[in-house]
Amino acid sequence: MRNLTLGDLRLSLRDLLDTRVDELRLSKTGKLYEPRLRKKQKEIEDIPDPAWRQAPLAVELASTDELHDGFGSAIHYICLAVEAHPSLPPAKKNAAQRIRETFVPQLGVLRRPLGP
Repeated sequence: MRNLTLGDLRLSLRDLLDTRVDELRLSKTGKLYEPRLRKKQKEIEDIPDPAWRQAPLAVELASTDELHDGFGSAIHYICLAVEAHPSLPPAKKNAAQRIRETFVPQLGVLRRPLGP
């Protein structure tokens, strides 16, 4: 649940405050936060319905995400190429490996945006 949407929060708060409220109230923290969570739930529920389907600046976000994924892929493959280069010193190969493992260890960490 790395990237919760407003819709995810809406459903989660409904589940917590409607279905599982008894469990929430079993702890002092739950009792303390219940009024705050109910206030946030009301604010989220009061947002007009079309707002759930259209992210603000969706086109700009998609464009930025595409650039991010493209540069991430390039970094991944450049590092692999450096690591495989037959005549580079081990220190440079190790540096490329550390960079790749730190920033883009697998292409799967680069996520394309999900559709509406």
